[in-house]
Amino acid sequence: MKTPQAGRRRAVRSERLTLAAIALLFLAGSAWFGWERVVLDGAGWLFPSRAAADAVVVVGVDGPSLDALGPWPWPRQQVAALLDRVHQAEPVAVGLTLPLHGPDPYAEHHLRLQQPDGLFPDHHFADLALAEALQRAAVVLAMAPGEEAAPRVGRLKAAGGLRPLAVDPATIWLDFLSGQPLPPPLTAHPPLAPLARAAAGVGPLGARADADGRVRREVLWWPADEGAAVPSFAVQLAALGAPEGRRANGLEALRAGSVRQVLPGAYRTRAQDEREIAHYGAAAVLAGEVPAERLAGRVVLVGLSAPDLAEEVTLAGRGVVPDVVGQAHAVNALLEGDYLRVPEWSLGARLGALVALGLLMVWIFPLLGSLAAGVLGVLIGLGLLHGQLVLQVQQGLWVPLGWPALAVLVATGALLWQRRLRAARGALVQRLDQTEREFGKVLQGQGRLEEAFERYKHCVPDADLLERLYTLGQEYERRRAYVHAVEVFRFIAAHDPAYGDVDQLIRRNRRKAKVIAQRAETGGGGTVGPYRIEREIGRGAMGAVYLAYNRRTRAQVALKTLVLTGESEASALDEVRARFFREAEAAGRLDHPNIIAVHDVGEERQIAYIAMDYLDGSNLLRYTEQAQLLPAGTVFELMIQVADALGYAHDQGVVHRDIKPANILYDVKTGTAKVADFGVASLTGSGNTRTGTILGSPSYMSPEQLTGARVDGRSDLFSLGVTFYQLLTGELPFAGDSLPNIMYRITHDKHPDVRERRPELPSCVTKLLNKMLHKDPERRYPDGHYLAQMLRKCRAHLPEEDEACTQKACG
Repeated sequence: MKTPQAGRRRAVRSERLTLAAIALLFLAGSAWFGWERVVLDGAGWLFPSRAAADAVVVVGVDGPSLDALGPWPWPRQQVAALLDRVHQAEPVAVGLTLPLHGPDPYAEHHLRLQQPDGLFPDHHFADLALAEALQRAAVVLAMAPGEEAAPRVGRLKAAGGLRPLAVDPATIWLDFLSGQPLPPPLTAHPPLAPLARAAAGVGPLGARADADGRVRREVLWWPADEGAAVPSFAVQLAALGAPEGRRANGLEALRAGSVRQVLPGAYRTRAQDEREIAHYGAAAVLAGEVPAERLAGRVVLVGLSAPDLAEEVTLAGRGVVPDVVGQAHAVNALLEGDYLRVPEWSLGARLGALVALGLLMVWIFPLLGSLAAGVLGVLIGLGLLHGQLVLQVQQGLWVPLGWPALAVLVATGALLWQRRLRAARGALVQRLDQTEREFGKVLQGQGRLEEAFERYKHCVPDADLLERLYTLGQEYERRRAYVHAVEVFRFIAAHDPAYGDVDQLIRRNRRKAKVIAQRAETGGGGTVGPYRIEREIGRGAMGAVYLAYNRRTRAQVALKTLVLTGESEASALDEVRARFFREAEAAGRLDHPNIIAVHDVGEERQIAYIAMDYLDGSNLLRYTEQAQLLPAGTVFELMIQVADALGYAHDQGVVHRDIKPANILYDVKTGTAKVADFGVASLTGSGNTRTGTILGSPSYMSPEQLTGARVDGRSDLFSLGVTFYQLLTGELPFAGDSLPNIMYRITHDKHPDVRERRPELPSCVTKLLNKMLHKDPERRYPDGHYLAQMLRKCRAHLPEEDEACTQKACG
């Protein structure tokens, strides 16, 4: 038998699989960098606001400068004049981000006029003038981004005493794994050779955009050719512009290349941050309108800042700015040590946290209660986030523990949600189980043992159910249905082999079943009252049915029997006997060609019997299968006969309450249908029908039957409508995967249109079924006679081939 401990073990295994999958997902994926960006940006609110930046200024080619000096590009002599004016203010360093990778278009035009053969020197006087200005001002040039690999970038000059670093691929990949995405291969448009030689240094722009398009990182050393890494534009300017006292504040590590990527503070989100970079127009500087002291002693960056000209970047905390302004923020952050660096042990800390938390989640969490697991998971997740924020705010370290924290929180949420779903599913299964048990008990009380057994098989096999099954098996044995008794006892043994004496009962019923089979083969069947039994022809809701003949009149009959012996209480036997004879009483009132007639009723040797008409045919259940459907004309003819029979029965005060294909017998030779099995019929005025009692077959019951309300003949017409629909389509109009689902659909849902499945049928069939299957009895046909008339009228609209079948049997 399945125990609660076994269910708990299965639940723990399921939870461990779920948590292991989440741990592997977080361990293997790089898509969770987005969560780290959220933590990084959110932590900016914890940093204090600072005064305006003072160490760096920008001289930009802005809109007013273009209005004053003309459109870009300007002649190189004009750029040289601008640099000379900046140099005269005595800045500590000058950086130039203007594009200088091509010749001066103005000078090129001038030379074409002087040398029409198209031969030009390597450089002309304008580039020489600019080169001299670069040398005088010790300018650091920025390499503009491009698609061509920079030739021999490892040998480019670097300012501030910096030299290219030897970097192997393994180091680059370790940087990537430790939370610093691998920089792409360095591609750029290097400045013209004479300009590069004249400059104090040449470096690539290091701003790196994340997947969301925002810049949070500054690559300080770029992998280049010949296994070298070159210092970026920002690092060279910081090395030139840093006072001696500040070099001990982390700048030496940047200069040495031990830190190759940082997250500048200027790129982080802050509340009320006023750290703006001073910005002056190029035209104003050339005109002497900017006092020299505003440039003196500062790092000056010269570049394009007009919106239509400048390349723009999106800083995480500042929105869209020209790239020269973004570089100014980066240089300022490097000078003041206002950045986050990724320590060498970051990779180990993060992977170690993920592995440890994975083991904790997989092996410990499933063993804890929901409250303990939830509290522990939240505390661990918040603790990791707190640790990351402390390292970030107080130590200036970027250790992305938000990733493991998110893994813990997601895993905890998934665990609690899974348990909630399992609890809800368990409650639903328990309710369904109880419904099935109660319905099985009702069916068993009605003597419908096979249907009761089908219900019980869907229930949890606990001690209560096994006891019910044991009683069910005993009832089968009393009814001499030994094969069914063996099936029930074997079901019990499969779940609890040591239950009672099931092994002995299985052997005993097998022996009896074998004896009965041998008698049937030899033709011996015994006698009941005046009837000699020839063979069993079926089993009804309340007993076996045999083909028999009257020993005095030799008339052939269908003999329905009920064994009244056993170990049940006398009150239970009395109830079974009363229900059995109620069928005889109900059918005995009726005399109709389409209702099975009752000829005799009796009881002998504790065996009750009813002798009825024997019909050489079968019930309509076989004709509800798709491959066995009858022609529409035949179905109409059978429904007309049954409707007339029900109308007659209702006139006599008898409500069948269990109309279904299995209770309608069909003689193919004569085309005759007969209603049988009045075992659950109610007799008007007899007082034996109680409101609240549910009797019948669920799939064919009317809404008022399912709700336990009082029923009348219109309930039979609803059941006949279900039968009619099934005979036409091979499907039930209210199908479901469980008893509660079927009951809900019958009482609430509308049936599918029959013409969706049989489009060749006339529209009157839809109207007939809509009225027969209406939820409200008042809106159904008033009686069977009127329904038969409507069926006849609709039959006239059938296609000719189907109408022809009404003239004779079409089996």
